[in-house]
Amino acid sequence: MAPFRWPEARHELALAKEVAQHSPEKPDEWNAVAKRLGKAFSTDSCSVELKGRGCREKMDRILTKYKEEDMKGLKRSGTEEEFTEIQQLCEDILVYRRDMIEIRKIEKESRMKKDQEDKRKGEEMRQAAVERLAKRRSDAGTSGGATCDVSSSGSDEETPSKGNI
Repeated sequence: MAPFRWPEARHELALAKEVAQHSPEKPDEWNAVAKRLGKAFSTDSCSVELKGRGCREKMDRILTKYKEEDMKGLKRSGTEEEFTEIQQLCEDILVYRRDMIEIRKIEKESRMKKDQEDKRKGEEMRQAAVERLAKRRSDAGTSGGATCDVSSSGSDEETPSKGNI
């Protein structure tokens, strides 16, 4: 079977509609888009089999072309021209992708701040524990030569020693 060459503008429009509707990001999601489009593009005489990667790459090329044309149009006229349906879909997809990048960036910064805060709290807790231990040792050292303060109030039977085992 020969590869699908996206022969008509309606195929690109259908791809843009699917991408705008489902916002695929992972390969499995792109494969699902490819499967739906393959069924839509197939005819009785010709079966179309698309791959997710091919759909993703085609959409990336469409978006790149749209961005280039949009920049040329703004430089040429200084004003925005009226959008066609595919241009509007491309704009929607680009805005969605920018928003997702921004959301991921904010989430990453939030995770980093939380990790730093957790690390700082852990260091504070460790420092407080070291200070308590030092205080216990200094208190035990001034009260008759004992070097260890045992705070358990149980008998020796609860905690076995080498002789009891």
